[in-house]
Amino acid sequence: MGTSPNGLNINDGVGSTHPEALSAFVKEKGADIGLAFDGDGDRLIAVDEKGDIVDGDQIMYICARYLKDEGRLKDDTVVSTVMSNLGFYKALEKQGIKSIQTAVGDRYVVEAMKKDGYNVGGEHDR
Repeated sequence: MGTSPNGLNINDGVGSTHPEALSAFVKEKGADIGLAFDGDGDRLIAVDEKGDIVDGDQIMYICARYLKDEGRLKDDTVVSTVMSNLGFYKALEKQGIKSIQTAVGDRYVVEAMKKDGYNVGGEHDR
């Protein structure tokens, strides 16, 4: 789906700006997960097998927990914005994962990640 961009139709009815199309596609195909990006690839929307959107905080948590379990989460730390849910921070803390909060905007998250070399970060964004 959405695999034939011609320079004019990028994310035309698909991609992260149209998660309803991804949701319908995942349910129709019986897929386990669906992933959609925006035109420049800096925004991800995921849906589960039921076509429900997976929250950005949930995606960061899943990635952070996996990498921590593998011993690959830099300083056991995640970078997110102040818009992340309190439950997200409590869940991280329960797993022994620290969090750094930035102002809203991916540039602030990236800046904090680059500063100390953190490998998981993102925005809530939904």
